Amino acid sequence: MNKLLQITDLSCAYRPDRPILKGVSLLIERGEIVGLLGLNGSGKTTLFRCILGTLPYKGSVLFEGNPLGKNASKAIGYIPQGTSVPSLSVLDFVLLAFYDELPLFASPTKEQKERAKAMLEEVGIAYAEEDCASLSGGERQLALLARTFLRPCPLLVLDEPDASLDARNKKRVLGLLKRKIKEENRAALLSLHDLTFALNYCDRLLLLKDGMIYADFSPKDTPLEEMERILSVYGKMKIGMLHGEKDLFAVAAEDV
Repeated sequence: MNKLLQITDLSCAYRPDRPILKGVSLLIERGEIVGLLGLNGSGKTTLFRCILGTLPYKGSVLFEGNPLGKNASKAIGYIPQGTSVPSLSVLDFVLLAFYDELPLFASPTKEQKERAKAMLEEVGIAYAEEDCASLSGGERQLALLARTFLRPCPLLVLDEPDASLDARNKKRVLGLLKRKIKEENRAALLSLHDLTFALNYCDRLLLLKDGMIYADFSPKDTPLEEMERILSVYGKMKIGMLHGEKDLFAVAAEDV
């Protein structure tokens, strides 16, 4: 096993009478994309903040067997919900991914600029010289993802990375994420609300309920009936398969 992130018996509360997380334990290995599911208020963002060390908690969070401490920002590429972007050109914004690698006052190299432009093309942004502040919400999210993909962090923690993206761009971004995690032997932990995309792009899914891990399962290895039972916390639904060049999961709510 190639353990990257190991969380043991993690608990967190904003006040003593209001626990948010209650004894959460999980393991993430290199090469995995792990989706975090749960209703609003189930503790997904709180868990991310505990991993990053920005919230106090009880329990253990180990990265490659050691506490993260001050190294969290270098070890983890994080995109929180509702991240704002500065008034910079899209290219200059994405080039911020390299500033940890550059000497003080040095500018990005020609090679780094070419890598940034190539990444922008991969996520679907063709106008590198536009001001980030002028982008739509979905385009800003794509720019954030491009910058995060370029950082050499072993673990990506993404809080609703598909927010504001249409179905076409969700497919593009999640497909790109999956390819990079596998090719570069990294790992990703991301929260998703779209169950269809979660089932099709994640290697494992963790479902938070009442502050605890209610289920930990692999979509490929779990019978459809069992997945329906697990995901019934969202309401009654039916999970089927679309057969074609590639078999895909399809989710339909039964009580709409």
